[in-house]
Amino acid sequence: MFVLFELANYVQVKAESKADYLAQRSSVLLQESKEILGGKMPLSQDEQKVNNLLMAFKNREIMTFKDANDTLPSAKHFFKAKPFIEESKVFHLLKQAPKGMLTML
Repeated sequence: MFVLFELANYVQVKAESKADYLAQRSSVLLQESKEILGGKMPLSQDEQKVNNLLMAFKNREIMTFKDANDTLPSAKHFFKAKPFIEESKVFHLLKQAPKGMLTML
């Protein structure tokens, strides 16, 4: 398996102030969100609601592990992470989601 890194888009910027840093950070995050898989595909209002719910569950789960100073399941060996995955609201929501290209028609 080959992993390709696009280093040409990596730019190190020196921020003059905290406000400059936050503005630059926001710009980078916005650009990254546009480049991820499906990032340019518009969502309907219903899809946006589901996406917001999914992201809220995901962020809550991440914060739960961070607050407990525990390693995220995605960084653990699968057999050790499996119980956490099976209890995950994100996992249960994704299991119920329609699969395949036919859902895009």
